[in-house]
Amino acid sequence: MYDSNFSDRLDIAIEKIGGIGKACSIIGVSYPTIGRWKEGTSDPKLSNVKAFAEAANVSLDWLVNGTGEKKKKKTARKILIREAEEKDVSAIY
Repeated sequence: MYDSNFSDRLDIAIEKIGGIGKACSIIGVSYPTIGRWKEGTSDPKLSNVKAFAEAANVSLDWLVNGTGEKKKKKTARKILIREAEEKDVSAIY
């Protein structure tokens, strides 16, 4: 079933990735393939939608359904890494 809002969300994800060319390269699909997804003449594989969400740093739920938070939540591990990077951990060694 075609969802024009999915096309809009896909455009936002493409922009966040850095453009259609970069998105095609990262996801591993052609420009015409993405065009068919946006037109609703073809449905993307789940693995491709997941790759789009990851590359654009948006939640899968938002990209697919338009629900939930747009920005992907950081995992506890990513938060700890970021906090460590912000501190001067070199003083420990």
